[in-house]
Amino acid sequence: MNLLGSAREPRSRLNRSFRTQFFFILIAGLIALLPVILFVHLYIDDYSRSFSGHFGWDVVGRPLADIVFYVVNYGHPSVAVSPLYTLLSVFIYSLSGLLMVRAYGHRTPLWSALAVLPLFVQPYGLENLSYGFDSVFMSLSVALAIVAAILVQMSATGLSLVGGFLLLEASLCMY
Repeated sequence: MNLLGSAREPRSRLNRSFRTQFFFILIAGLIALLPVILFVHLYIDDYSRSFSGHFGWDVVGRPLADIVFYVVNYGHPSVAVSPLYTLLSVFIYSLSGLLMVRAYGHRTPLWSALAVLPLFVQPYGLENLSYGFDSVFMSLSVALAIVAAILVQMSATGLSLVGGFLLLEASLCMY
């Protein structure tokens, strides 16, 4: 009983550390992206998607985007729920940012949030998050590329190189 209790204590500390870091990164991302969250602009293709309900990303070379949007949207038709996709994108960016700072060994929540802040506020990322429908795919694509880089950086074995290649290919099929 005593051995089991001592084994649970480090695990709960690790989970608490992860949660605290993730919370700080998420709050920093929400504060930085509050103007984008409040005003999500729909583009011309977004209007056609919301009127007719079709997906249509496979036609432009993004087959995984249709699959992911089908899952996120709970099937057909596609529905424009403007801030929800952006909030989901902030959550995805926060998870990938947490993986980045953990891969580089940062453990302090405040410095982790500051280190990940350029991921949120870079012009390319802001443009990706400004799309009404596509923000989830674009943030998921960036997250898959980050995970691929971390996987290859952790170990350069054949399995990790194949896994990194497949993750990067999935990233390209989504964006």
